[in-house]
Amino acid sequence: MSPRIRYSHEIKCDIYFYAMKNILKLSESKRTPSSRTGPSKPLDGNYAYIEASGRRSGDNAILTSAVTSQLLPSGPSCLRFFYNMNGRDMGTLEVFAGERNSEQKVWSISGNQNDKWSPVGVDILPANDLVIMIEAIRGKSYRSDIAIDTIELFDSPCSGKHSLVFMMINSDHIFIVMLRKTNHRQILCVFFNLLHYDIGSALDTGNEFIFKE
Repeated sequence: MSPRIRYSHEIKCDIYFYAMKNILKLSESKRTPSSRTGPSKPLDGNYAYIEASGRRSGDNAILTSAVTSQLLPSGPSCLRFFYNMNGRDMGTLEVFAGERNSEQKVWSISGNQNDKWSPVGVDILPANDLVIMIEAIRGKSYRSDIAIDTIELFDSPCSGKHSLVFMMINSDHIFIVMLRKTNHRQILCVFFNLLHYDIGSALDTGNEFIFKE
């Protein structure tokens, strides 16, 4: 069963990922604040991470897509990204995908994976209203910072040859998502500070989070 999400406002955009809950942060090309957890160096520039300090075991952060289905491949696709799960009390990183409100877990990893950036490719089946969610779950202590970077979606299964459909990159406090359609027309969607909500700007009601403007 996938995490439940409800929004108090909508951001108009063809395709994007946006961050859920204030514990997901953006690192500006350096390690996370806590010692003995998180990446010692970035993969390439900035990265997003879950800040475990000051949180409870099981607290989570979610990146979720909002996609115009006509813009996605009609067949299977491949989600690729890099992750770093360095910490003695590491939690879990999971990917959910499927039709909206019926998403299923398609990939998961738990425990300390040491201080390295690891690539992963996850096959995504087509759906009428496809949603992709990346969820990071805090471990037993502050030594469970989970970092992710370079989220890409390709137009065929991970084992085959494919073309880039979209790529999520970040710069300072801005997320820019670039979408490539079959005619190579590029659409840019820019939105600000979604990783930098102040404490209290998200209401925590279990697995349901409501952002307030």
